[in-house]
Amino acid sequence: AVVSTQSTGIDSAAVRLQATERDLIDVQKRVVELQQELLDSKTAEVYQLKSTVTETVEKSLKEEFQTYSDKLASNLPNTPAMAPKTIKSVVKSVVEEEDRSR
Repeated sequence: AVVSTQSTGIDSAAVRLQATERDLIDVQKRVVELQQELLDSKTAEVYQLKSTVTETVEKSLKEEFQTYSDKLASNLPNTPAMAPKTIKSVVKSVVEEEDRSR
């Protein structure tokens, strides 16, 4: 009778252990699901932040370039640019002058 009682107790403990193992597996699955949800949420946040930073930087650069362009345009005289032939002639004169001074 003692062996039968011990066997029943062992069987009962084995059943409880299996139930506990199943519960543990279920809890671990839920933890993995929650971690995946958190990862997905953080990934979405990173992409949103990247998009916001990109838009902000692009806007800022466009504004700065426009400001620079406006200042540059306002500081340039309204004279036409020198023709390439004129530039070539000036460079040639300078080179000849330097050659003579040697």
